[in-house]
Amino acid sequence: MYDISNENIKIYPKDSKGNALNTYLSAKEFEEEGIKIVIGPIFYESLERLNEINNITFISLTNKTKKIPSNTIAFGINTNSQIDVLKKYNLDEDKKYLSVLPGSRASELQDMLPVYKEFIKEHSQENNEYLYLIPAADKKLMEVLKKSFHESNLPVLIKENSMREFLSISELSIVTSGTASLESAVLGCSPIICYKTNFINYSIISRMLKVDNIGLPNLLLDNRYFVELLQNDFNKKNIKNAIKETLLLKENSETIAESLKEMLKGRGYSDAARELTLI
Repeated sequence: MYDISNENIKIYPKDSKGNALNTYLSAKEFEEEGIKIVIGPIFYESLERLNEINNITFISLTNKTKKIPSNTIAFGINTNSQIDVLKKYNLDEDKKYLSVLPGSRASELQDMLPVYKEFIKEHSQENNEYLYLIPAADKKLMEVLKKSFHESNLPVLIKENSMREFLSISELSIVTSGTASLESAVLGCSPIICYKTNFINYSIISRMLKVDNIGLPNLLLDNRYFVELLQNDFNKKNIKNAIKETLLLKENSETIAESLKEMLKGRGYSDAARELTLI
């Protein structure tokens, strides 16, 4: 049991191991302890026996809403939640959306943001039906991004703590390599994974790498399913080409997302990242 800042709230973590039986047994323990609300489980398959639990409301992160137990609220991405996002940010249903996740470290922004801006400028001139969604992890980063785009007159929307919402309505995402690329893939918003650093850093890093891929979802899948644009390959022309390639594979994004969820059972994004970086 862990204390948080609010004395009236307690967190009781349980590992259901991503299967229906363990989920049910954990739920029975919660019921005996008098717990009324449970955030979870993540996976649709784990909901199978929850209708046997009478006194708990489950807030599941699945995006499937058909045939779920009456005591379960599906909180994943679905058509209704996408409409809610459009309304929340006053967005046009007829527009198309791309999420651009430039990273949060100062070095990432310095090395990569200029290329993202060049891409948005050129792509928007050729495709005026698009709006580019840029989520910021916190207020400080949001101010940095807004300042950078202030005089650009580019069709971007920058909002704090909006990554999941933006990904839910985007055709795909263009992501600086990191845990965000894995989260994008898991949410079914296929990422184009980008990375660029200075020459010296890359020379050191490239010699240390023991794998062909750097994107977390590709490492998990043991295959370069998602496009990776590294160093000199990271430019506006290649991003535009990668969009065409990624959109052709979009129909498989849900299947890939389910595969990644299965691989992540019992691990969070950060845990998976730490394990994969040791490969």
